[in-house]
Amino acid sequence: MSLDDYDRALLAGALRKLGRLSPRPYWCGDVPIHDNFGMPIGNVFVDGATIAGPWALMSPASYRVHGRGLGLGRGQCYVRENDGRYYKQPTSYVVPVR
Repeated sequence: MSLDDYDRALLAGALRKLGRLSPRPYWCGDVPIHDNFGMPIGNVFVDGATIAGPWALMSPASYRVHGRGLGLGRGQCYVRENDGRYYKQPTSYVVPVR
């Protein structure tokens, strides 16, 4: 059985009302001081596939060199906001160059 967009929206709304789905996805684990390439992680990082194949946590600088892009099967970008959480950004988000 597959869900269409309407069914997904209904399910997400119901789960949100039950308090089981965050209105905005955020990173739940610890964020290290440095990424998998030794570069410091500041307010932005990418959890994504690398051109070598494995996935990694990458700073914007490492992402520019090693990343494969954002989106399904590629990676997602997270930005720290005022509450200290790193929130997932839309795939159209442009990772800043540092």
